[in-house]
Amino acid sequence: MIPHLFCFGLGYVGAILALTAQKHGWRVSGTTRIPERAAHFQERGIHALPFEDTDKTGDVRESLTRATHIFSTIPPLSDGRDPVFPLLLNAPLKPTLQWLGYLSTVGVYGNAQGDIVSENTPLAPLHTEAKAQAFIEADWRSLHSTFAYPVHIFRMSGVYGSERNPLERIQEHPAPLIIKKGLYCCRIHIDDVIMALLASMQNPKPGALYNLSDDEPAPPQDVTAYAYRLLGLDPPDPVPYDPATLPEMVRVHYEESRRVSAEHIKQDLGIAWQFPSYREGLTHIFDQVKAQP
Repeated sequence: MIPHLFCFGLGYVGAILALTAQKHGWRVSGTTRIPERAAHFQERGIHALPFEDTDKTGDVRESLTRATHIFSTIPPLSDGRDPVFPLLLNAPLKPTLQWLGYLSTVGVYGNAQGDIVSENTPLAPLHTEAKAQAFIEADWRSLHSTFAYPVHIFRMSGVYGSERNPLERIQEHPAPLIIKKGLYCCRIHIDDVIMALLASMQNPKPGALYNLSDDEPAPPQDVTAYAYRLLGLDPPDPVPYDPATLPEMVRVHYEESRRVSAEHIKQDLGIAWQFPSYREGLTHIFDQVKAQP
């Protein structure tokens, strides 16, 4: 039987996963809120459906009945709700459903003050969206404990790739080197995210909970400085962290420090990261851009 992936949210991660699964011979369908993106996927043979927070036409529900694998990348709505969970509760899912995945965030761990966190670390989310995702994770886990659905939850660190990376940001707007003592941030290359998701989909372990993060948590200024050097630029002089000078969207990234361990998923699925640190990842992106005509 040809596997059929249904992906809620054909955004950054969802789109790359969908296109990669299709290249592997899978049938793929999913949802997007943007008509232009729906047309883009339709042209590539991926059945794209509109979906906000309700399934008004029943098309999504009907598509779910054909899926062998279902994945949601949709973050909490502004009121904290997950639009997918109620649908899964009421949809007649395929009896042969093999894998059901939810993309969460390492933000559910909150501020570990630079300590190492694993899947066994108690949750202590600080910010609104992370708090909502902690509740949504519990809902999804109940699908496994109550209905024996093959649920898999992935807590992802900051994802980067050829379209989202410090090299691109520096070229668009020079980035400062902000120093905050004891601050560690975690990240993972999109190619490793997709590799791990496909490995899990091909080797389901219902009830699994996995961190997605590379092997080297690092202070953000180290990553920024490395990006400057790759571009042949001198990094700017470092400046001390001052929350009063930063917009809120930037400031929140300096409020939490943790070193995320992803040893569990690597051992459980027998995988290794292609880009174990930001150095390999950024160098690969730089080489890709340099090779373009």
